[in-house]
Amino acid sequence: MTWLETINFRSTRKELLEVVQNILEEAVFKCTDTPPQECLLYRDPLVGCDLTIHIIWSLKVSHPRKSGLGKEISYHLGKIGLVSHSLWEKHARYTQFK
Repeated sequence: MTWLETINFRSTRKELLEVVQNILEEAVFKCTDTPPQECLLYRDPLVGCDLTIHIIWSLKVSHPRKSGLGKEISYHLGKIGLVSHSLWEKHARYTQFK
């Protein structure tokens, strides 16, 4: 099963990007779970203090769940801004575009 774990972060300070990157790198380094397929950090180009982290999982499980990695990142980001942590189950894939 493939699913996406998203952590959306909002702050009033643009200079927190480096702090968020450090939190993310440290959490990934300390992660003892099965590693995710991919972990990506996106920044809103218009509102530089809005960030989203996408953790892509592809594991043999019956139900997706929030990971230890995601919970760790959310916990630390929650100390410095607003956090929304959610799961998205892969429903379909579209690859044929004109």
